[in-house]
Amino acid sequence: MPSSKLHLKIQNIGPHVNVDYSLEIKNLKMAIYARNGEGKTFISRAFRSMEIDDSLKTEYAKNLLRNGSTEGYFLFQIDDSKYELNLNKTGMKFQQSGDKKIFHTFNSDYIRDNFVKVNYNLNENIPGYILGKENIDLSDEKLKLTQLKNDGIKLRQEIEEDLINTKKQLSSLGISKNQKSYKAITYDALKDYVYSSEDNFEKEKERLTQFNNLPEDIETIPLLRFSLMIFDQFTKIQELLKTEYSLQKYEESFRKEMIHKNEFIQKGLDLYQENKRICPFCKREITTDAEKVISEYISFVNDQESKIIHQINEFLKNSDIDIETIKSIESQMQLNCLKAERYSQFFESLDQNAVDDLNNILNELCDWIEHLKQLLMKKRDNIRNSYLIDEIKQQKIFEKLKKVNDSISKFNKSKDDITKTKKGLKESLCNSAMNKLRIENNSRFIQIKKITDEYGKIKKEIDEKEYKNQKSKKKLVATDLKKYLDLFFYGKYNLDEETFCLSLYDKQLESNPDSVLSDGEKTIISFCYYLANIHTIIQSEQDYENIILIIDDPISSMDIDYIYQLVSIIKNYADDNDFMKFKRYIILTHNLDFYNMLFRTNTITYSLCLKQGKITKYPENLIMPYEFHLTDVYSVAKRIKEPSYTTGNSIRHILETICQFEGYDKKTSSIDSIIKNNEEFKNDIHILTYMQDLSHGAMRYETIQNDEMIVKVCEALINFIKKKYPKQIENCANNFDN
Repeated sequence: MPSSKLHLKIQNIGPHVNVDYSLEIKNLKMAIYARNGEGKTFISRAFRSMEIDDSLKTEYAKNLLRNGSTEGYFLFQIDDSKYELNLNKTGMKFQQSGDKKIFHTFNSDYIRDNFVKVNYNLNENIPGYILGKENIDLSDEKLKLTQLKNDGIKLRQEIEEDLINTKKQLSSLGISKNQKSYKAITYDALKDYVYSSEDNFEKEKERLTQFNNLPEDIETIPLLRFSLMIFDQFTKIQELLKTEYSLQKYEESFRKEMIHKNEFIQKGLDLYQENKRICPFCKREITTDAEKVISEYISFVNDQESKIIHQINEFLKNSDIDIETIKSIESQMQLNCLKAERYSQFFESLDQNAVDDLNNILNELCDWIEHLKQLLMKKRDNIRNSYLIDEIKQQKIFEKLKKVNDSISKFNKSKDDITKTKKGLKESLCNSAMNKLRIENNSRFIQIKKITDEYGKIKKEIDEKEYKNQKSKKKLVATDLKKYLDLFFYGKYNLDEETFCLSLYDKQLESNPDSVLSDGEKTIISFCYYLANIHTIIQSEQDYENIILIIDDPISSMDIDYIYQLVSIIKNYADDNDFMKFKRYIILTHNLDFYNMLFRTNTITYSLCLKQGKITKYPENLIMPYEFHLTDVYSVAKRIKEPSYTTGNSIRHILETICQFEGYDKKTSSIDSIIKNNEEFKNDIHILTYMQDLSHGAMRYETIQNDEMIVKVCEALINFIKKKYPKQIENCANNFDN
């Protein structure tokens, strides 16, 4: 199922400063929980302001605006369906764009305007009709539609078969299925293609064939680039050879021995451990004469001459590595040049003189390095001597290498350009294929256009005939209202469809329904009428698909069995109605039990919470009434809020939950027992009286409760829970701190 994006934004309306919430949704079955005072009713009023008469909107705007604000804003959007309200003290401006939605809002204002003001006498004046589908014989017209549709499908299949064959031919010519111009060859693109009368397909195919023998992945020849020590260290080598170093006074024979056995002697000295007086090689004890020789070795090694000789030896060793590197590059370059020769007829060929001279150039480079080696060895024999490097020869070698690289670069550029040419030929061939297909299938597209026009004309005639029948709105409202009343009251209350008078069993309540109905029954009848009254806000059956129900706390004063029935009706009302094939609603409530019931019965898909000016997803694991009743009692005990008519119910819910957890015997007065058996309540025995009195229980006493007494009762209950379950009170405190 495709998802939609819902966006709700509220600024300076009621307590809301800046609410901005977005959500991806698959359907609009949503409930928003909010405690009293969070501003949920102002949200329902903002929706209802889109339904009321223009004459009422100025006063309505004043009541919606946040205290102290001169302007307000409300936005509700689903995909491209957008509704905006701009409010100020002189009125409100309503703007709508995109698909039209029809809002139908149930809240305390709806009850006041439709029932309280008229003493719960229902309005019998429901004018107008709903356009319905007429039960007439349209079989011939519909058969014609089917024939036209089949003819159109056949023509399209013929075009698509041509399209498939052409793409196979393109694939056989080496055109990749991933190529953009190939993928663009589709029926939809062909339908709108602006074609040329000139067919160049065969010509373009022949051009491409000439290039198809060339592979697309022709290797690029790497340039001659060297990472050689001789280049990196050239300046140091040049300076070393040029410098005339002084010599210490050593015997010539000793010096030659040190020069030629430098590494061996150096290694021995590194291994030599003087305190053991043992030779590191033969393991014999070192004599006095040997010690003298070792001292001379150490002196020479630490001398500048030895360090220079060591540096020259490193240069010589790395020079040999450089020569090996050049030889390996030489063989690879020869192989690359041979590969390039295969494509000389297509690309700019390599400079044959430069290629033929490649071996000589690399050999010259090796010879030049060998020459440097000779100079280094002479320097090693006598560091006093100075030697100069022939830089002119070096420069000539580099110039020859550059000539080879220039030739390689030209080849690579030519190769790359020809690859682009080949790709361009393929794109050109694909475009020619599109043109050819459009020319060959032009008559089919003309036929399809005629079929489409005729199909649309007949379909319009059918729709006009089907929507001629009219249904009385009053009749539809009466039928649904009776149905909903029966679901709640099982025949106790009935409705006269002509006069819209309610009956208690067989007695009509013409003059005094307000005095007969209980508060809960008034709410139920109001909600039943609200659902039935959907028929009055539409003009045709198609409008049902655009209705969104906004339902604000519909369970005031209801017993639990009525609440279950109400949830069932909300969940199934569309399934039970022949016309309303839709389920879109936003339910707002401060009653967590009702909210929990909506969630548990899968009546809603999205459960949200409005708290401190923000809308968030409500965690499924937190949809529990105990937590919120405890928060309510805690806020009274800590004097964060004043007691209300719900405080007694909250105390009862908490105590009953604790009784079940503690395992008190239900056959005795369990709440009475827990109060009498715990020290925290010894001064507040009247907690039972207060709880029973204000939670509609059977037990009542003459004591009149006051706010201070209620606060003390709440304090006693919080102290009891803090002693037994301290973490619960910590969580409450954290909620208010955050």
